Amino acid sequence: MHLARNKDDEKLVLVQVDPEFTFSKAERGKPRVVLMDNNAFGAGAYLRLDNPISATFTTADVTLPRSGTSAIRTPAMQERPRSPREKSA
Repeated sequence: MHLARNKDDEKLVLVQVDPEFTFSKAERGKPRVVLMDNNAFGAGAYLRLDNPISATFTTADVTLPRSGTSAIRTPAMQERPRSPREKSA
């Protein structure tokens, strides 16, 4: 839920956004740590980096359709405009 201003009457509304992702590329690799600053973590000599986790890189297109809005003074599930996707469900 995101706070936004309605263009028609300038009132504040909550907008629900359900992003859709289309992934075109995903790669996995083994990370390589060149420098570890233990003092930045406040760990002194107590932090050892033995097994770094895997690294992932993705490329995706993100579509942000508006799912619905709700007036600020109205509970989110009450009296809000329905998106075409919700009406057909």
